Amino acid sequence: MAGTENLCKALNLECGLPRSFGAVSHRDLSVAADHNRTGASRDLCTVTYIWNIRLMPNMSNNELTDQQLRFIDDVARLFVPWGVPQTAARIYGYLILIEEPVSLDRIAADMKISKSSASVAARLLEQYTLARRQTVRGSRRILYELSDAYAEMLAGQNRMLHDLTDLLRRGKQLATSEATRNRLEEMAEFYTLTREAMATVRERWRQRQDGSQ
Repeated sequence: MAGTENLCKALNLECGLPRSFGAVSHRDLSVAADHNRTGASRDLCTVTYIWNIRLMPNMSNNELTDQQLRFIDDVARLFVPWGVPQTAARIYGYLILIEEPVSLDRIAADMKISKSSASVAARLLEQYTLARRQTVRGSRRILYELSDAYAEMLAGQNRMLHDLTDLLRRGKQLATSEATRNRLEEMAEFYTLTREAMATVRERWRQRQDGSQ
């Protein structure tokens, strides 16, 4: 029996683990134990494995509600036209609703997507500063949560607008007509005002955060 249990724990193979598992009761464990006394250690390994999985933290046992799914889809509809991939946009909506950092396994299970798709989308959200990762001490697992670095998001956009403004003014020097030069200067002025407004928002947010501490 010990050898079989050790093999199951090490490889998670010859345990008869079903593709989907339901609730496991104490009666199930008792029945499995009875089977084990007759030599059926395979059954005990299966039920014990399932039981432990269901008790692990950050494992999803609940379906998202229809209202939550609608919210997630509504968030995606806002972000997709701005170039955010559908899966990443939906995961962002999902992270908005989730209170604690979640693993890629849970994201994949809750969103009904593959773990690889969840991983690619989560990394993309991290690049956008819309999500951030956490590592688990003593484990290789990575958890993701919603980013609250709003000022950093604006700072990134501000840098992009700064570069765009410089580029527009360089283009103005290359324009061959007065109308084109005026258009480029107007665009540069608009983005300059936008940058100044964003800087004001960041400063007001910083003051608000300092005041709440």
